[in-house]
Amino acid sequence: MSGCECGFDVGDRVSFAGGKGEVAKVNHRPSGQCLITILTDSGQEKRPSAVVEKVEGSDSLLAKREFDTPDRFNLRARAAELDLAHR
Repeated sequence: MSGCECGFDVGDRVSFAGGKGEVAKVNHRPSGQCLITILTDSGQEKRPSAVVEKVEGSDSLLAKREFDTPDRFNLRARAAELDLAHR
C-alpha cells in the first residue's frame, strides 16, 4: 500500500466513467494530488479526470460474505451476456 492519501497502487482494479481497468501507474505529486494512469479492459491507457473508485475482487467479497440477491445476480449476468453479444 502506498503512503499517499489517494490509496491507489499499481495493480488495483478500478472503475471510472469510461469503464473499468487496472491501475498501471500512480504519480504521487508533492501537492498531494495524484495522477493515475489506467490500463482499461480493452487495452487502452487512460488518465481519467473524474472520480475513480476501487473495485473489490471476488475473493475479498466472498471472504466478507457479501452476496447479491438472486434477482440482482441474474440482472448482472444478463447485462454481461448482452454486452458480450453486442461487441
